[in-house]
Amino acid sequence: MAELLLKNYTLDWLENIPLLAKISNIYGHCIGVNKYWSSYTGKSDQEELGIGWVENVFADDYGNYQEIYEKALKSYDSYTLELRIMNKDKEFQWFREFGKPLFDDLGKYVGYISVYTDISTQKAEINELSNLLKNRDLRIREIIHRMKNNMAVISGMFDLHMDYIESQNDQAVLQSFHQRVISMILIDENFYQSNPSSRISFKQFVEDVVKRISNSYKGSKVMVSLHIEIDEGDLELGKAVPCGLILNELIRNAYKHAFEHVENGKLLISFLKKSEKYILVVSDNGMGITDETLISDPKTLGYTFVNALTRQLNGKLETESLDGLCVKIIF
Repeated sequence: MAELLLKNYTLDWLENIPLLAKISNIYGHCIGVNKYWSSYTGKSDQEELGIGWVENVFADDYGNYQEIYEKALKSYDSYTLELRIMNKDKEFQWFREFGKPLFDDLGKYVGYISVYTDISTQKAEINELSNLLKNRDLRIREIIHRMKNNMAVISGMFDLHMDYIESQNDQAVLQSFHQRVISMILIDENFYQSNPSSRISFKQFVEDVVKRISNSYKGSKVMVSLHIEIDEGDLELGKAVPCGLILNELIRNAYKHAFEHVENGKLLISFLKKSEKYILVVSDNGMGITDETLISDPKTLGYTFVNALTRQLNGKLETESLDGLCVKIIF
């Protein structure tokens, strides 16, 4: 009798709601659906009673429904979930179900009322957007792959021409440009191997750059110990490229010029984020250099190049020469 009263009372106002709706008893069995449900499924009320309504639900969605419903039932909570329901033309459409527990005048739990909103259009739009993003990612990967190949060709051309240059000064200039190309190749490799999100792991990139440069100076007389301090996290590609080129310039110049009269060289590379600002530091315990020398002789530190890249980052370049040279870039 109580179940019949619940059904009649609830369905009276559910019939005026232009949404699919059903009523369940304390056992989770359907005891009634409104006219919009029947019109959508093309089935009679009797066919939907008990667990008959489950035949309309897409098989893969029912397990999720049971899990969410049973969890809500334990504490008589409301719940929301998404599932596919078959219409009278045997086609499945997406719905968002909102379930709310029902209580009698004495506060006793008597069942659930569930209302279903059609979200097929939203789902279709999301799927279309997802496909567009997948296609975009594929195109980005293809472009990056081609760029990587082109950079590798350019790098090979540098190596080839190096054998034909006799002047040490000319070789040094060509080697400098070659290392800049290699830095850009490393950025492309890091970006290509990660998810195409316009960001790369800068920690991994810095470690790769430092390893590549330090290996190229292994045959030198100076022993240099490296100290690297880098925050975990990603850096957007637009900042990673100039940062990588700056690092290449500063580290290579430290190896070339800082440790000529130093027995045990030390090189610190730090990249930290503080108060929404990035701080890039390269410092050594070498001979040091004055600001006047730095400005009057730009070739000493690739000053023009580093300064231009710093401006590209909308950053600020600071130098300090006490026990060696410390270059700090804040952006």
